[in-house]
Amino acid sequence: DVRRRYACQLFWRGRQKAVEWLAFGWGGGPSGRQPDWLDCHIVRVKVGHLLREGENILELVARPFDVRQEIDQIYLLGSFAVLPHKPGFVLAPAAASLGLGSWKTQGMPFYDRKVAYRFRRPRENGRVVLSKPDWHGSVLEVTCGGRRIQTYGPHLDVDLGGDDPEDFTITVTGLPLNLLGPWHKPGLLPKHGWANFWHGGDVANTPQGGADYRLLDLGLFAAPNWISGEV
Repeated sequence: DVRRRYACQLFWRGRQKAVEWLAFGWGGGPSGRQPDWLDCHIVRVKVGHLLREGENILELVARPFDVRQEIDQIYLLGSFAVLPHKPGFVLAPAAASLGLGSWKTQGMPFYDRKVAYRFRRPRENGRVVLSKPDWHGSVLEVTCGGRRIQTYGPHLDVDLGGDDPEDFTITVTGLPLNLLGPWHKPGLLPKHGWANFWHGGDVANTPQGGADYRLLDLGLFAAPNWISGEV
């Protein structure tokens, strides 16, 4: 392995935060690494105390520069809402909680993790039933007491008896398409992510308005049905 040290400086409106890491061959990873997020080579830097209302300018400088230092997207993590703007999006205070409906219409258009919804059922035998199009995501999970049922869907049908707790939780896990794109490919085929979907003559190469991003509706869109009867 060829081992080199690079110094990467992150400038935020004249205030800077320096991060160093070791690059091993074609890859790289930070020294003093924080817990991984999405990929083990994504370096995380705290910038919340640097944010200011209005426009924030981010500048990344690498010394020495190397052609293998390819720059991916920059991800901003935190508790805030993301609202459509022209161009792109703006940050706003986060909602106290999410309700039924699409995550993207509730200020979380790029969220790809989990949201738990809590419900209460009658104290009787019956079934919790949920079907598409009342939810969209990758995994659907029901927890009730010590029971945990997972499914890829599209339908959910869980028996609950009189001895099970009245309260239960439905958890929806999102999909990475909204976070990673592509967002601007005309005629994009569902569930496809070929390389030319990010580049090409028919793909916009200038900043687009947030309302023009192709984003999936993810989340729980309606409460589940309760069907009484013997389990």
